[in-house]
Amino acid sequence: MGASPTGGGWWGCLVRWSSFLFGMAVFCTLTNAFLLGCYQAVLLNVQKDDSISWFSILCPSSSLIMFFSPISIVLGALSSGNAGILPVPLFFAGLVQNAFNIGYAVKTDNNALLMTNVAAGCMNMTWIAAWHHIRTWSVVVKEVSVKGKGADGTPGRTPMAFTPGGPASGDEGAGGEDTRRRQSQRGQGGGTGRERRGLIGWLLAFTGVQYAYVLMVSVFGQRKQAQGRSGGKYGRVAAGEGTDGARSGGDSSGGGLFSVLNMRGLLLLAVEWTKFGAVLSLTLGTVAGLSLMLTTEEVGIAAVTATFGMFLPPVMNMGRIIRAKDSRAIPLGLSISMLMCNFLWALFGLVLGDVVVWLPSVCGFGFCAVQLLVWGYCRGFWLPVDISTLALLYPASPESVGAVGGDKVRRGSAADGPSTGVGLGSAPMKSPPKKVETPPLPTVALTHKI
Repeated sequence: MGASPTGGGWWGCLVRWSSFLFGMAVFCTLTNAFLLGCYQAVLLNVQKDDSISWFSILCPSSSLIMFFSPISIVLGALSSGNAGILPVPLFFAGLVQNAFNIGYAVKTDNNALLMTNVAAGCMNMTWIAAWHHIRTWSVVVKEVSVKGKGADGTPGRTPMAFTPGGPASGDEGAGGEDTRRRQSQRGQGGGTGRERRGLIGWLLAFTGVQYAYVLMVSVFGQRKQAQGRSGGKYGRVAAGEGTDGARSGGDSSGGGLFSVLNMRGLLLLAVEWTKFGAVLSLTLGTVAGLSLMLTTEEVGIAAVTATFGMFLPPVMNMGRIIRAKDSRAIPLGLSISMLMCNFLWALFGLVLGDVVVWLPSVCGFGFCAVQLLVWGYCRGFWLPVDISTLALLYPASPESVGAVGGDKVRRGSAADGPSTGVGLGSAPMKSPPKKVETPPLPTVALTHKI
């Protein structure tokens, strides 16, 4: 029999998996016993009607705290302009789950569930809008950037009023160098200001004020330029000048924000946000229509299924986190708030006797507890369960094939130069074919004129 990938033979693999499953079974048993013990304590000390009233207040309150937990991640994405750090699949799955839960709450007359999911849906749409705003601005700024040079020979600049992180700089020349110098003189305390400006720009963009403001400044800036008056900071931009004195791309006769390029940018913004609103409205409208057409039991099944689907994005990413021991990929505050929220909703569902409420909450409570165990493993804490066994459930990525002790072994490539070595977990690599250069044919110089 061949050796096991765990390094201890098949018997060692069996012992390892058995100990892991036994530890997880004990952990789940203790978790459920804790939930049932709290449930019995609530029933013994509080009347059912009073407990329902208390949970109707506590559960939405804990959920609101959880809904605001991603604000730090969103602010980081806005300040850096990097939309890739946002857990967008989790936001979309949560939005679908909220829509089904709203339909179920309306059919069962559960006001606490209704208010919670309405607020959750609004917050998820807000985070998704922030993600879309970052992506849209990056695309539009790239499209409307002026590639040519101005009348004074300076490189062109992006003719947008401002981006999520402040005024757009576009292709930076000498003026961009001055801007960077001024930003470096502000000291280390400018991060909060950038995040604040990014949040304000995102809120303005989400309400549509930013795009109306760009158009308004364009018109009034050109009017002031025609009248011979200064249009201020954005008036100078509208007149074709940069914020630091550099000219925008194009000729110096004006045009600025109201030029063809900027109208193209506004058109791109309108198209992108129209598509975003159409997809969002179509999704929510489809879910709402299904909720009205289906029975209460069918809507409950759909709500439970959507809740389990919300767990899929973090579960699919768990293998990479365990292999890399990257604790930063697990937001601790969000995990703790989800743990407490699922705990309260599980008790509320048990008091109500509603399986649609308590079943996803119990599973969510267990998943959040396991996620905290993974976080502790990544941080190097002692755990009674070998969490690294979970990594065997996930296929290794191509980058980590042949990793020994956590170190990745790079595969050879043409960019790495010729190689004849054998990489771990890979086939022997062939040397690239050598080029045979043909010597030039001898030439005979003409010594006489024709």
